[in-house]
Amino acid sequence: MPDRLIIRALLFRGTVMWVGIRAMLALVSLARHLPRAPATLRLAPGASVFLVAIVAMLAWVDAENRNETRLIANLGVAPWTITLLGALPAALAEIAIAIAAIAHG
Repeated sequence: MPDRLIIRALLFRGTVMWVGIRAMLALVSLARHLPRAPATLRLAPGASVFLVAIVAMLAWVDAENRNETRLIANLGVAPWTITLLGALPAALAEIAIAIAAIAHG
């Protein structure tokens, strides 16, 4: 595993990416449903998986742009770790939203 500082930075960036994408989705959904009832945060399961995949891809692209994939490789850590750590906050948040939606009814 990489150093805690690197893990923290990757998790933070993944969280920021997820919040940004979710905010864009909420704005589009709200604009679409403006005359009627407000839109919900819940997505279909396939859409949630797709959103997590987008965040993972953006985490990889961001790390490539910053040349962090080479740094991680030089530290002896597999480069897929960047993608995993970038997508982890999005996956956990999407699971939490799904659980809350199921519990709420």
